[in-house]
Amino acid sequence: MEDDHPYLKDTYHRASVVRDIKDFVTTNLSLEVEQIRTGHLFYGQRAFPFGMNNTEFDSIEKIRFYPPTATSELKPGLILLVDETAHSFDIGIADLGSNNIGIFFEPILVNIVIPKQSIPANSFHESFYYLEIFEIESFGTMKKLRLTDIDHIRDMASDVILSILLFNLECVSRL
Repeated sequence: MEDDHPYLKDTYHRASVVRDIKDFVTTNLSLEVEQIRTGHLFYGQRAFPFGMNNTEFDSIEKIRFYPPTATSELKPGLILLVDETAHSFDIGIADLGSNNIGIFFEPILVNIVIPKQSIPANSFHESFYYLEIFEIESFGTMKKLRLTDIDHIRDMASDVILSILLFNLECVSRL
């Protein structure tokens, strides 16, 4: 998908964006994340730069999204899903778990929206960004959640994602 992306298809630009995003996440969220994928984060109603997928329900009704086995280089832990649009950067922060079926995405994903500065058009406007909360549903579709859904978020989010939300509540409340 990187080769088809309107903004991230250029190798040098993509490397620059990935470097800047890693720096941004480290500086603003105190997170060190090694796994990064670029592509269309919100591709229609589907999420992620991954193809077809499998889903399952666990015993507490969580939907687990399993990327195809072709993405077997993924490992449990945090992953950044980077997309660039005409006006902003979307940085999805997801938590990957694993079980006997394979690697799966935990149901709650945090999306950081960073508006672009006008000059230069591809740089971050680091003084303003906000967080969105999404639930990953069947077949990788995304459902935007609000802070009024906090009980549902608390039940479904992994401990890592929940701590990111709680420690950045000011940014979430701008929604």
